[in-house]
Amino acid sequence: MESAKNKNSQNQDRDIQNQFTAYLEKALYRGRLKYLERENKRKKHMVTWEPELFENITAPNDDFLDQIFADDEQQLFENLRFLSIIKTISERSMIILQLHILYEHTFHEIGEILSLPEENVKANYYRTVKYIREKMGGHR
Repeated sequence: MESAKNKNSQNQDRDIQNQFTAYLEKALYRGRLKYLERENKRKKHMVTWEPELFENITAPNDDFLDQIFADDEQQLFENLRFLSIIKTISERSMIILQLHILYEHTFHEIGEILSLPEENVKANYYRTVKYIREKMGGHR
């Protein structure tokens, strides 16, 4: 009688173990699918920072800048200073600035594009803006 109870207990343990193993396999499978979906979505919306776009702008003998700011040397100086500060910002921060300011994406949309939490995007954006203000000598 005891061996039957023992055998029954072992069968129950094996069944529970098999159920748990099946659960783990399913959870891992779903996790892999979610990861691949996120990666595909991120790659679709990938935005790259292209520093060469700014390298040409900051050239001191650039005729384009001279024509635009010929009347206001102070404004030219400020813009060149601003561009040199922009070059010191990390790639991720620059992408967030571009997406929010130039392309008018919300923080939520940027978070989805970069696969980051919305709060991280928001914090990065405001920290970068504060950094630029401080370097430019502004307040607020």
